[in-house]
This record gives sequence, C-alpha cells and structure tokens, in this order.
Amino acid sequence: GNVNTRLAKLDNGEFDAIVLASAGLIRLGMQSRITMSFDTEFMVPASGQGIIGIECRSEDTATREWLQPLHNSLSAVCIAAERSLNHKLGGSCSTPIASHATLSEMTLTLNALVGSPDGLEVIRSTDSTDLGDITDIETATALGEKVAEDLLQRGARRIVDSIDH
Repeated sequence: GNVNTRLAKLDNGEFDAIVLASAGLIRLGMQSRITMSFDTEFMVPASGQGIIGIECRSEDTATREWLQPLHNSLSAVCIAAERSLNHKLGGSCSTPIASHATLSEMTLTLNALVGSPDGLEVIRSTDSTDLGDITDIETATALGEKVAEDLLQRGARRIVDSIDH
C-alpha cells in the first residue's frame, strides 16, 4: 500500500515497525513520524543508489554538450568506485552487494558488503584513497577493485557464486 496505508497498519498494531524512506515522509509533511534513521554505515545501500544516469549516442555531440551541465564530478568518482566493485565481484540485480562511496576533502572512502540471501552471513570491507583531483576516475576504479578483492579474500566469492544470476 501507499505511505498512509502502511502507517495506518502500524498504528493499528498490524506491524511492530516499518521502514520507509525519510525523504518521502518529509515530502509528505510527515517528518514527525520518523522515529529512527539508518546511516549508510549501518545499512549500506545497493551500489549506485541515488545516482541518475542519462544515456545518449556517443557521436551525438549536440546532446552531449547540452547534458554537460548536469555532470557532477563528485558523483562520477563515487559511482566509479561502486561500479568497479560490483563488476569485479560479478554482481547482478539479484546479488546482495552493497556499496557506498563518499568523498571528504580529496579522500575517497568506499564502504561495501556482500551478504548471503538469507542475511545470516555478511562480509564487510572499507578502504580509502587520496584522489589526485575530483576527476580521478582511475584511482576511484582502483579503490573499488581493491575493496572487492578484500571481500573476495574474506569469502564473498562463495556467496556470489551461490546465487542464480
């Protein structure tokens, strides 16, 4: 159901708790209903969450120029780290892989995990690197691969290979 239906079920005792997006509750003027927020270290989002991607033909220079003001270098380096991690792990839409990259000053940090489908096993890894500049996609990609390799060495390969893709 919608937000109001879910909140009514909570109020009627049909649920002990529900998890909803804070942004949606705030947008609906229901911020007073928020009793707890999960930070991204506790509940790591799926790789690429919050990123908006626009595709166009590579040879379409007019469209590419028109879209250029929408490009955000901070988002680009963060998603490069997250995507390279997912690629190295061989993740798909059904693989329980999560990652969240953040940039503070010029230090890029990648927090990631791989979980078993039943949630009983979670393997985590975090690492950081200094970027040469805000457009240093190569270093961001290397960070993603490094964190993925650490996850694999801790046992993530067994979990990833056990999932039907």
